[in-house]
Amino acid sequence: MSAHAPLPRRRIPVWRTVIGVGVLAFVLTLLYEVMTGQIRRFEVISNSMAPTLNEGDKLLVVQPKQYLVDDIVVFSRPEAPKTLLIKRAVVRGPARVETRGGYLYVDGARSDPPQGDYPDRSTPDNAWFLQADEFFLVGDNRMGSMDSRHFGPIPLTWLKGILVLKDED
Repeated sequence: MSAHAPLPRRRIPVWRTVIGVGVLAFVLTLLYEVMTGQIRRFEVISNSMAPTLNEGDKLLVVQPKQYLVDDIVVFSRPEAPKTLLIKRAVVRGPARVETRGGYLYVDGARSDPPQGDYPDRSTPDNAWFLQADEFFLVGDNRMGSMDSRHFGPIPLTWLKGILVLKDED
C-alpha cells in the first residue's frame, strides 16, 4: 500500500467570498420581498398618467419606507378599495390644495403637471386642507384622469407602493 500525500488546499480570494455573499444576500432579499408582496408587478390599463405611463406599460412597484412628493404611487380607489390606481403624489399634508379655473394650487401657488398640460376646465372649483398623513394624487394627463381633484386627499394607509421600474413592451 502506498501512502498518498494530502492535496494542497487552494485558498479562495477574499474578494470572491465578499462578492458571493453579497450576491446571495441580494437574491435572498429580493425573493423575500416578492414572496411577502413588497415587490409587485402591474400593467397600466389607461392613459391617465400619459405621457409618463401609457396603456400596456408593465410596472414594478415596491413598498417604500417613506413616500415623497413626486413619487408615482399605487393606491386603493376610495369608492372601490380592491381596485388600484396609479397617480403622481403632488402634495403631502399639511397643506391647502385648491382647484380653481381648471388649475391646481398648493398653498396659493399654481402647480402645473410635468408636461405643462392645459387647464382642465371640467374640474369643479374646490378646496381641501390635507392632514399630515394625507396625499393629493393627480394623473399627469390631467384632462384624462380621475384623481384627488374628484375624490379628495388619500390617507397614507391607502398607499400600496411606488413605481421603481417601467417596461414599455
